Amino acid sequence: MEELIAAGLKGPLKETEMVARICDSEALFGREIEYYNMRERNIFDELIVKLFESTYIRVDIAGLTPIELTDTVLIKMKPIAAEPLRPIAKIIEDGAGDFKSLLT
Repeated sequence: MEELIAAGLKGPLKETEMVARICDSEALFGREIEYYNMRERNIFDELIVKLFESTYIRVDIAGLTPIELTDTVLIKMKPIAAEPLRPIAKIIEDGAGDFKSLLT
């Protein structure tokens, strides 16, 4: 009870006095999930099947906190900390010249 008073509450919470948003109702969530399973999930599954293994990151998120999930994705994106995440620009000293030698 002391914790409630310290938090600025006068007593235990009563469900009848709680405020709920209409968009958070169980029926609306059910319809959104049903729509996702019927339409959107199929679209994403078709898209992912067409991708190469190196063009997306698959992570099993069950039981992970948001921080753990972020760390996992960052490690999969950049496993070696010494390597940059993006290519580093190289200055061409003598102009473009021989383009074939720039590829090696």
